[in-house]
Amino acid sequence: MSTKLKLENPEIFINRVTEKQYFLDYFNNIPRNILFVYWPKSTWKTTLIRKVIKENLDEKDFRINFINLREYIITNFKDFRSLFFPKDLKQEIWETVRQITTWAKFKFPWFEWDSRDINLMEKNIFWLMIKKIEELQEKWIKTVIVLDEFQYLKDIYMDEQKEVILINELFKFFIALTKQNNLAHVVCLTSDSYYMEELYWDTKLSNTSKFYLMEHLNKKDINYWLEDLEKIDKKIVEKIWKNLWWSVWEIWQVLVSYKNTWNYHNELNDLLDTKYSLVYMLYDEDFSKLTKDQVKEFIKVIKIIVKKWYCLKSEIKVDFELIKELVDKDIWFYDMKELKITANSKSYEIAFGRLLKEINKKIS
Repeated sequence: MSTKLKLENPEIFINRVTEKQYFLDYFNNIPRNILFVYWPKSTWKTTLIRKVIKENLDEKDFRINFINLREYIITNFKDFRSLFFPKDLKQEIWETVRQITTWAKFKFPWFEWDSRDINLMEKNIFWLMIKKIEELQEKWIKTVIVLDEFQYLKDIYMDEQKEVILINELFKFFIALTKQNNLAHVVCLTSDSYYMEELYWDTKLSNTSKFYLMEHLNKKDINYWLEDLEKIDKKIVEKIWKNLWWSVWEIWQVLVSYKNTWNYHNELNDLLDTKYSLVYMLYDEDFSKLTKDQVKEFIKVIKIIVKKWYCLKSEIKVDFELIKELVDKDIWFYDMKELKITANSKSYEIAFGRLLKEINKKIS
């Protein structure tokens, strides 16, 4: 038995040929649309797209602006603007970042600027960005903007009066960059697909965007990873699959425990108990604010999910705010293409089953 985990995390990239080729085709074609990539939790989409960019897009030909909004505190428009045009571009800062990051190839997620740009920056940041992108284009350098977890911008306004919503204006700008002027590739990543659908209609993204659902690994891929690469006993792999399915992050936690202690039961049971506690707490505390009909609809949804894994939006009358809340908390996943709700992981589906049993006990 292996006693050391493979640090390169090979499971992230098993059987991802289709996804990698899809991204490469997008980057190598003329920019004609915004690409939205969405996924159930723990599909490692950020890592995968970073790997594709790092290994295939030459920095001589591409200017990569990769912004993961989980890494920044954005409370107002100035914070957002500083992502692209910071106050300080001293070389020693870049050298420090180069030393501490494994993604040294990625340039700062912003454009170089000087005092001559200040007036235009204050007047309209998007005009300035187009100016900088056109300057790069004249040098035969393609611009790529990747905005990870863009839903973190949804409550930011561009003005003090809170009348101009930043994300609406941003996507108008992205349409101009891609469909209208073919100036830059724009990729927007999110796990909050319900908000993505909202944004799609609010900002009139029809005929301007493509949507790509990044799926989990299937059972064959998980078996290959655990049995062939990690040399885990087949019976243990079956137990892990039965409880976790394709959730790589959760499997990784169990695998680490197994490698360290030769025991996987405790970690697996703790993980399942934690998911149940989260679901029960949500039902017991948060749902006290809901009407009886709303709670009834929630129970109907989880019954359907436990029975057949997914619940079509057309099957229910659940309050949209409730869907948004549970998707935001990573408990439900919403597939906007097929208009269906699933649990965000098998462990959550198991937690729903336990909750239903607990509710039936109280009723009886």
